[in-house]
Amino acid sequence: MRKLVAALQTRTEAFLAQRKNVLLVVRAGEAEYLPLVSVVAGIESGGSPDDFLLFADEFHSPAQYATALVQSLGARYAVIGPALQKEGMDGPAELPPALRDERRPPVDRVRDLLAFERGLLADLEASRVVVALLPPRIADPTLYARFVMALVEHEMPQPWCHHMRFVGSALVLYCDAVTVWPTIRGAGNVS
Repeated sequence: MRKLVAALQTRTEAFLAQRKNVLLVVRAGEAEYLPLVSVVAGIESGGSPDDFLLFADEFHSPAQYATALVQSLGARYAVIGPALQKEGMDGPAELPPALRDERRPPVDRVRDLLAFERGLLADLEASRVVVALLPPRIADPTLYARFVMALVEHEMPQPWCHHMRFVGSALVLYCDAVTVWPTIRGAGNVS
């Protein structure tokens, strides 16, 4: 288990240090899921200058997932916003109303949520927003994959997701591979 955690940490830290790719997809079956969450949380608490958003909400649909992410970040600011303001620091006590508008497309809501978070960073050159999309349960793997790929889609030279990195688990893709593999292997053994 220690080797698994060390390998996950090395891979994740290397990804965060590079500038070419915006998305790291980690194949995480049941045995790897909790170590992956622990690694991301450990990097955050280990003195990283980055702003980590670890979302461990279940994925049932894009609309539900977007709402869960907005609620999660909203709860964060409901707690830390007033505390920051008491200390004379800038920090929102709540999210902008447009982010809570469930009539908006889910990908747009999440993009705006993350751009809002990035806008709160004091120094974009010293830090970035690290978004860990780590649902423990994914009801529809294809829909989840489409949602994540639509979310990180961007155009150069002005990507919407500059100074962001995404870490996603391919928990369901791993399960699908386990389900499909015996069929493929068995088909090769047909005489």
